[in-house]
Amino acid sequence: MHDWLGIGLIATGLALIAASLLKHRSRRLSPVRPGSIRPEFAAMGQIVRPLIFFAVGVLALKISLFYFVFGGAGLLTALDYAGLMFVLATYCGYLVAATARPRQATEQRPAEATWAA
Repeated sequence: MHDWLGIGLIATGLALIAASLLKHRSRRLSPVRPGSIRPEFAAMGQIVRPLIFFAVGVLALKISLFYFVFGGAGLLTALDYAGLMFVLATYCGYLVAATARPRQATEQRPAEATWAA
């Protein structure tokens, strides 16, 4: 079987999807206390994310160019190419889940105070 690389890459992509769902769930269920993340680190996460997206996009374009134009089909099977593109796409999804702003903790008001307001 000559598609081991593609199968491994698809399995890696599925693992990235599972990791991003777990990351999103943990951020949703455990809010961060105000002031627990230093502002410069939060800003750095927001600045670096588009740079990584750009680098991943350029890499995907270069791989596609070499695969379709320069005869990469002789080196990689279609499943290998699809697995590689799948991993790049799921990595971007994981990056969004990992660098999204965490929900800030707010003081919980009693239920009767919300009805009165």
